[in-house]
Amino acid sequence: MREPELLARWCKRGAAICWRQFTDELLSVLDAKQEETGDLKVAIAWYRATPLAEFQMATPDDLVNAGATAALVKAIRR
Repeated sequence: MREPELLARWCKRGAAICWRQFTDELLSVLDAKQEETGDLKVAIAWYRATPLAEFQMATPDDLVNAGATAALVKAIRR
């Protein structure tokens, strides 16, 4: 993802979170998924577009934007 795209996602989250925290959360999700898959490109594609039944069909991107990063990382690492 390029910086303008990340900034747009951060803006969706709102002013309640600083840029650093947002990027840390996003990277923690990608890191957990990359550990699982062994491939960063696969992890990024999954993050952007995969609806998750466990989270009412929200994508990982939706969950990070909603502030549900901890639950998502926990689900990945199970």
